[in-house]
Amino acid sequence: MFLPRFFTCCAICIMIALGGCSEDKPTAPPDNNNNEVPAKDSFSATINGSNLSGYYISVYKFGDRIVVSGTSNTSFLDFTIKSELPPGTYTSDNVENALELGYTKVDGTTLEGWSSLGGGSVSATITKSNSTVLEGTFSGTVVREGSGKSSITNGKFYLNLPK
Repeated sequence: MFLPRFFTCCAICIMIALGGCSEDKPTAPPDNNNNEVPAKDSFSATINGSNLSGYYISVYKFGDRIVVSGTSNTSFLDFTIKSELPPGTYTSDNVENALELGYTKVDGTTLEGWSSLGGGSVSATITKSNSTVLEGTFSGTVVREGSGKSSITNGKFYLNLPK
């Protein structure tokens, strides 16, 4: 049951990463000259001590979830959070089905995937949440059958939400 759901999630994330996302983004507060400055999505984390940043970032709504997918040449990092959660701290233990993490490592033609589902955990702190922006931090543990656990720490996100 765990593996089919995990591979389905990976396939969806790859399709979304290849398909891109909407260019219709909200703006950040005005600069000193009262000009609107486009806000940029950001998404980064540390996995087993290695900093991961500079991803191509896709943000989309999937039902009542917000999914951010960071894609590079060697990995995919997916973070899913239930939409419309107010600022606060949440864990995968105290809010049912509200948080998920997935990590896929690409080694040549081999994909190795880890997930918070089936024995992992996720924690997130939302610092800003409204109809246009979601900002906060996250961490967690993802598992891979037969390969043990991987630690995801120092996760940060600033996301312009799709309409």
